[in-house]
Amino acid sequence: MKKTLLALATVIVASNAAHADYQSFMQQPEQPYIGLDYQYAEVDTDPSVNIGSILVRAGTDISQYLGVEAQFSYGVTDDDYVITDATTRFSEKRTISNRGSYGLYLKPKMALSEQLTAYALVGANYADYESEGNGNRVNAYGTAFAAGVGATLMTSQNVGVAAELMRYDSDIFALNLGMRYKF
Repeated sequence: MKKTLLALATVIVASNAAHADYQSFMQQPEQPYIGLDYQYAEVDTDPSVNIGSILVRAGTDISQYLGVEAQFSYGVTDDDYVITDATTRFSEKRTISNRGSYGLYLKPKMALSEQLTAYALVGANYADYESEGNGNRVNAYGTAFAAGVGATLMTSQNVGVAAELMRYDSDIFALNLGMRYKF
């Protein structure tokens, strides 16, 4: 009988502790935010090219450890590259540009201090790139897996700076630097 009561008491204490942790996890207030970044991206073409974009983001914290985020970017600097065919000795100069991209992400995160938060982004991104040369245009577009890591340093209660490294699909690597504003 004592063993049964002891086992029952242990289960009750453990379930109350688990319930309290779950309640603490779910009762964190939502913290919507917006951000504006400059994105420096290297597109792995042959040869690779570097382009710059303005990236706008909006998101919210679902809990202390998880958020969701949407991003939109549009190119502001293009890059030129040359295609050469060795057999025909044909050479063509082309310009590549970001015609727009957007993505949706889950954002696992962890506070490293009161002002500094490290995070990861995992989701899907749609990108539309245009290559133009000798009077013709070719668009490359599609949706692919995207992931990255970053950190936000809050400089005041509502304003922060952030840096992140992202991999979009298998051929675009980006460095994003920008500002965040929490409501």
